[in-house]
Formats: sequence, C-alpha cells, structure tokens
Amino acid sequence: MTPPNLVAPLILFGDSVTLAVNLTGTYDSGIEGEIWFVRATNVAGSIVLEQPFIWPTSAYELRPGDYHVTVYMRFCDGNCDHLDPPAHICSVDIALVDRDAAIDYLVDAGCPVHYSGG
Repeated sequence: MTPPNLVAPLILFGDSVTLAVNLTGTYDSGIEGEIWFVRATNVAGSIVLEQPFIWPTSAYELRPGDYHVTVYMRFCDGNCDHLDPPAHICSVDIALVDRDAAIDYLVDAGCPVHYSGG
C-alpha cells in the first residue's frame, strides 16, 4: 500500500547529510490506525521529501541547505488506503550544513521541537 501524493525519496551521492527525525510521547491512536509522514520543503517552497515515517525514528538523506521540516499524522478512514486530513502537525525550520543532524518532536506536549546539528 502506497499512501497518495508522495514524493519519491532522493537518492543522493556525495554531498548529503543524514537527518534523523525522532518522535516521543503519546497520542490518541485511530481505531483503524494511522500513518505518520515527514515532509521537507526547500527555501523555494518545493517539496524535496515527503515519505511515511516509521515511529519512533526515521532517517533521511538531504543535501545541505535550508529546509522547513514538518511531521504529521493521518488517521486511516476505514482502512489506510483512505486517510483523514493531517493531524498532530509539527514543524521546524532547519539549516543543514555539512554534518548529520536530528530533530526531536514531543508529540503529546503541543509538539515542542528540538533541533541539533546541521
């Protein structure tokens, strides 16, 4: 099953850094389940990454640069081929320079975000 409207992951060679995205906390789970996603847009507003997120940690390769990174969840509506609108939306602006970085989201506290590295 592939959720709709996803941007294929970039396969990068050479100048890329790893961005780890970590979620902690608790949230109300849907009866039919839910799927978490991570999206990164560049300064031009283009989506460069939009992929399902595997709880609690996933890692992605991005080129150095400035990004707006959003993690969100969509409840399954009957089944996970039909998804409700995004919920638990958490965003942060980051600058990836030349080293690996991490974003930590605390879901159950209004999504405070901690960014390290870059």
